Amino acid sequence: MSKRYYDKMFIKRGSKEDVENMRKVIRLKVDNYSWMRKLLIESGDRFIYENVGRRRNRGNNMFWGGYF
Repeated sequence: MSKRYYDKMFIKRGSKEDVENMRKVIRLKVDNYSWMRKLLIESGDRFIYENVGRRRNRGNNMFWGGYF
């Protein structure tokens, strides 16, 4: 059955749908992990960067993270 909807299974990186999905993921993590919520609150207004240096280069490494 999934083959019938194959074209709907992929979302373009950086699209509105992609950003909304990431927002939902972050909300679920914050709601379910008190330690993560605490760290985020303690971070204040500072930027949070993800080290994506170990990811394979697929041309999208920088959309959801920063390299440092």
